[in-house]
Amino acid sequence: MPTGFKDPLLAARRRGAKRRGAMIKEAGGALTIEEAAKRLDVTPEVVGEMMEAEGLLSVQIASVPMIPAFQICCGSVVPGLPAVLMAIAVDDPWMRLNFFLMRHPSLGGRRPIDALMERGIVPVVRAAAGFGQQ
Repeated sequence: MPTGFKDPLLAARRRGAKRRGAMIKEAGGALTIEEAAKRLDVTPEVVGEMMEAEGLLSVQIASVPMIPAFQICCGSVVPGLPAVLMAIAVDDPWMRLNFFLMRHPSLGGRRPIDALMERGIVPVVRAAAGFGQQ
């Protein structure tokens, strides 16, 4: 790279990395596949299958698939999570995570994470179906 060259996207990349870090923190941290398997009392292979079948959301952190921790509670996947993941029409994992962290008017201003924990599966699936639609 030539001396004095400044990457015009550097500031944007830094803001993106900072936002992704904040999202992970807000999601309760991130688990490796092995950590998630331990919490679920299954093998890492089963966790991989769950990720493939949209039963768990994973995001890439430093090229490693990580599972936002909010998805696992009391030794199991949060009830309704797979249905919500299947209803989200957006493919980007970070955008999918963002859905769970945003406050939604259709959920009374609550975040989908909170609504799911309160067993509000149907309204969250409805909100997910409309996410990313113009």
